[in-house]
Amino acid sequence: MSTASAFEDRFVIRELIDRWSDAVNERDWAQLATCFTADGVWDVGPPYNLRLEGNKTIMETVPGLIEGQLFVIQTPHAVVIKLNGDTATARVTMQEMMRAADGSGMQMWGTYYDDLVRTAAGWRFTLRRFRTAIFEAAAPSGDFLRSFGDVS
Repeated sequence: MSTASAFEDRFVIRELIDRWSDAVNERDWAQLATCFTADGVWDVGPPYNLRLEGNKTIMETVPGLIEGQLFVIQTPHAVVIKLNGDTATARVTMQEMMRAADGSGMQMWGTYYDDLVRTAAGWRFTLRRFRTAIFEAAAPSGDFLRSFGDVS
């Protein structure tokens, strides 16, 4: 693999990681649907213990988890990608916070361990495993000032 090809693959994989978080943050379900392979798995360990198998199941479940919240914000960083031909792995440090209308919420920090594959449509997750390092069952403080779809 040439250096240019490796750089491009890393860039596209990083964009996929960012697209997942942006789709969650912006409630962009059409974008979210492009992140996993048809048989992809989203596995979230404790304290949620959630395992969704298949892009169809992921798309039937994730919007319902997010829509009930005032906001969910994910910020991926410290991304390490290892390429192996048409497959790759990535490790992504993630911070997530959310608040519900009733004032409840949470903040957590952890790591995604991703398996990816190059498809005809581009790089996709075959497996996303999230493992929490720190969990706080408290909504972030501050005033919520945003409406979804409003960019003015």
